[in-house]
Amino acid sequence: MSTTPGIGALCYRAGMSTLLRAWLVAASAWLALVAPAARGQDADGWTATTAPSAWESLGGPFQSLDGFAWYQTAVEIPEAWDSAPAVFLAAGIDDADETFCNGVRIGATGAMPPNAATAWNQARAYTIPAGVLRPGEINTFAIRVHDSGGAGGMTGGMPLLVGPGDDVRPLSAWRVRAGDEGPWAAPAVTPALATLAAAPGVGTDDPRLNRAVPIRGLTLWYDRPAGAWTEALPIGNGRLGAMVFGSIAEERIQLNEETIWAGPPFPTQREHGAEALAEARGLYFAGHPDKAEALLQAEAMAPDISPRSYQPLGDLRLRFDGLGEVTAYRRALSLDHGIASTAFVAGGSLYTRRVAASYPDGVIAVQLRTDAPGGMSFAVTLDRPADFETEVLGEDGLAIRGRAQHDGKHPGVRYEGRLRVRVEDGAVRAAEGGLRVEGASQATILLTAATDYNIADPFTALERDPGEACQTVLESAAARSIRDLLARHVRDHAGLMSRVELDLGEGATRLPTDQRLALVRAGRADPGLEAMYFQYGRYLLIASSRAGDMPANLQGLWNDQMEAPWNADYHININLQMNYWHAEVANLTECHEPMLSFIDRLRPDGRKTARAFGFGGWAAGHVSDAWLWTAPSGQVVWGMWLVGGAWSTQHCMEHYRFTRDKEYLAAHGYPIIKESAEFLLDYLTEDPRTGMLVGGPSTSPENAYRDSQGRVLHAAIGTAMDQQIAWDNLTNALEGAAALGIEDGFTERCRAALEKLAPSQIGPDGRVLEWDQPYDEPEPGHRHMSHLFALHPGHQFNFTDTPEFMAAARKTLDARLAKGGGHTGWSRAWIINFFARLHDGDTARDHLGQLLAKSTLPNLFDNHPPFQIDGNFGGAAGIAEMLLQSHEGTPGQPLLRLLPALPEKWQTGAVRGLRARGAFEVDIVWNRGRFSAAELRSLAGTNCSLWSPEPSRVFAKGGEQVAETDGAGIASFETSVGGVYRVVPVAAR
Repeated sequence: MSTTPGIGALCYRAGMSTLLRAWLVAASAWLALVAPAARGQDADGWTATTAPSAWESLGGPFQSLDGFAWYQTAVEIPEAWDSAPAVFLAAGIDDADETFCNGVRIGATGAMPPNAATAWNQARAYTIPAGVLRPGEINTFAIRVHDSGGAGGMTGGMPLLVGPGDDVRPLSAWRVRAGDEGPWAAPAVTPALATLAAAPGVGTDDPRLNRAVPIRGLTLWYDRPAGAWTEALPIGNGRLGAMVFGSIAEERIQLNEETIWAGPPFPTQREHGAEALAEARGLYFAGHPDKAEALLQAEAMAPDISPRSYQPLGDLRLRFDGLGEVTAYRRALSLDHGIASTAFVAGGSLYTRRVAASYPDGVIAVQLRTDAPGGMSFAVTLDRPADFETEVLGEDGLAIRGRAQHDGKHPGVRYEGRLRVRVEDGAVRAAEGGLRVEGASQATILLTAATDYNIADPFTALERDPGEACQTVLESAAARSIRDLLARHVRDHAGLMSRVELDLGEGATRLPTDQRLALVRAGRADPGLEAMYFQYGRYLLIASSRAGDMPANLQGLWNDQMEAPWNADYHININLQMNYWHAEVANLTECHEPMLSFIDRLRPDGRKTARAFGFGGWAAGHVSDAWLWTAPSGQVVWGMWLVGGAWSTQHCMEHYRFTRDKEYLAAHGYPIIKESAEFLLDYLTEDPRTGMLVGGPSTSPENAYRDSQGRVLHAAIGTAMDQQIAWDNLTNALEGAAALGIEDGFTERCRAALEKLAPSQIGPDGRVLEWDQPYDEPEPGHRHMSHLFALHPGHQFNFTDTPEFMAAARKTLDARLAKGGGHTGWSRAWIINFFARLHDGDTARDHLGQLLAKSTLPNLFDNHPPFQIDGNFGGAAGIAEMLLQSHEGTPGQPLLRLLPALPEKWQTGAVRGLRARGAFEVDIVWNRGRFSAAELRSLAGTNCSLWSPEPSRVFAKGGEQVAETDGAGIASFETSVGGVYRVVPVAAR
């Protein structure tokens, strides 16, 4: 029997009336649901707050607090949890914490002073041993947080308590107090804490919610509003993006337009780059790598010029009046339809909101409805952190305009956003600072934005008036009903999204998505969530990369900061490429176009960079942005790397391989690849030690080595990645030339260079050498695994041609992972692809689980940390790579591998609509871990070789057998354009 007094007894002892007790419980639930941070101290000096929230958001004494603070909450544990361990999960705490349950320390991350060690925004997962929790009683949690600067406190998603089975309890309502008092680790159950424990959650089982926001297979859904930007739900049409918070009394829809960038100056190539590189080569070959590196830093590297960031358009804010008590709530993102929805019951009435970014009509559409006659009155405003002005346009319009810059420096793109509000009843009128809607039961907000950025020539601004451009779009969209607008949007979005279906098995669909993610962190399998993660990667590409627009940047399209992490630039030492690894295989070839076009637009400045180093062709360093510059910049460790452009051209060849579009190859792809190869043919130099061709001095991106004299250096000759990218680029050039029937002096030079190109090497310990020698590694768990480019995304390493390098790659991965590798989201995603190429499905799937558990935010955004979208895209590519591979074979007859890395935990499933090289579309079904059937649709009539995990026969549509697998599991056959071929295991016939 419990000996802890219940909520009623505690309130009674405190002298509270029944009415006051009821009010406290209701107020606690309300604050947990709608308030980002509830202000005001109680009698003991504690300030109420909701999680997640940095303590700076509370103002007052917390505004500039650097040091210690305590968070406390309480939760009543069900009797059913008796003697069972539980897991406490916090998505992020800044910087270090010690966490206590009922006064028992259950975990810590980072370290407190005097030996302070930060663990900025890392997820916490602490197991609570059986016996520490008190089932049937109120249990207290306390977190001692130390912050050394910047935002402090709970900065990630909602803290959760995971119990037996699928029982998850959000811990949303907390209190916080500055200081470092030891006794606060084991707080007594005060009335305030008891109120937090007893506050009822807002329900999600009202049948009206199911009709307003149905939960289908591809739906992210939540039972409370977003408490942080990384919990909001993303929508986009390639050019316009929004993050929808789903708040109740004050909704925030954070807005982006893809071309709002601060401007020049930007890094430009140093004057003496050619001389510096030539001299550095001589120094390196003479045994003076330290002097070579110092020379490159002084004479070849352009200085960084930052910040010059991609910036938000602003925030659309809707402030509602008198909604009444909230008794039910749900918000969701339909990946099928591309619509973010919020529904809640307040004062007995249903309120629904739907937000979509329409590609056909070029607007963000917000539909607001209630079944209460005249039940919506709200204010509409637009704002931005800096550099903006707003203007009310008539009685129903509002504009925000300005110029992207940083405190008056780096003036860049001029922008304007406009919205129009229309109501079916009630009224809309101009109000101070915005618009006012009164007594409406349905309202629609249409919003668009435009800039003067010229995608064809960024340095010649468009002469159009952005405001007039917005007005034209709004007038066209406003001529349609909201029903028609949403229907057009859904048809367009679903036309892309529905091409691929994936079933990996059941998941905990009855739980909100953040709670499903919590179960994964606690070690529970959820194959349904893994399938949805794949489709989320497809969804995000559709939303951030449409034809004619900019490519997806480091954050895709979505950014709320004036100085985005790494400026949200285009990093081409893996990140931009990873964004598009899944574009072709996931049947989104149209969404690949923005990157392919971006590569082409880099060429003019890339020619300048190549010439500055004394070479022909075009080249690019590790980063660029909307201004299309290519100069190597910053520190040697990341900047002295001239093959970013060459890596990027791989995508041109891959687009041809998947589509067999010779018109594209002749007009765009091959010229881009050829000009990059012309740079490499000049850049490669003969190594006097071996007579082989090598590149450099160059880095292995962002890594370092320790030479025989103990010096930590970053540049070397013939790094594995340089050599592997050169092989890939020159091979692609020859393949493209052959496809177009070209044989000339250029192709002869490519073949000659390939014959002399220094190959990758295997070191004495059996690993692939990252450098030209087996140096010591200062950071053996480094996040980049650049020397495995030839395994993925390249195809130089494979089991057919180079089995010894496949074994060496496995040893390389195992060694790096043993030292902590894969600790960033994008790095973990790359690892999934590596193990898929190694045909190790169980390990690939294990790393997918770790990507979800360690590097995924509540809205399923990838967490580098901070948020970077490449992990989402790379993870989606890895899932596809586990199910279908086609990088082997010959250019005229690719080898398709069905289920090459199927993990044991995906026992039964199916995939429809994946694409393979050779222009095939593929469906696959498996049952109890064994291949059941497949269907191939030939879109170009390419000859096909196919590997099946079971002895199989291939039948053409109509029943004629055309092939049967041999002893190696391979069947080869001719196909016709539009032909359909079914693969069936022999045992199934």
